[in-house]
Amino acid sequence: MRFPKSFRWFLKTFGGDGHELDLNGCNDILENHKSFKAFHIPKGYVIIQNVDEYCYCLDTENMKDGECPVVNWSAYEEGVYHTANHFYQFILDEIENAIENDWFEV
Repeated sequence: MRFPKSFRWFLKTFGGDGHELDLNGCNDILENHKSFKAFHIPKGYVIIQNVDEYCYCLDTENMKDGECPVVNWSAYEEGVYHTANHFYQFILDEIENAIENDWFEV
């Protein structure tokens, strides 16, 4: 499995610590994968944010031009929902949402 360029940039730049955005670093990715393996997480899904009842995942099986979509997947419900075309779009949406909701000061 290969991470998309945008997520590799994120890991190199921030060390996987999403600061106040609550994004997973490498250790969290491995732990989440172990936790959700029993729930038959789809092949190629990499959990980048665990929000309890659902998870945001990189869909590495659908890599195109070094990037892959971010999807919303739940171990408890059927269906997968497209969230962003790539990690850059996902992280930008997360930052904008954090600013709008005063999760941290700019």
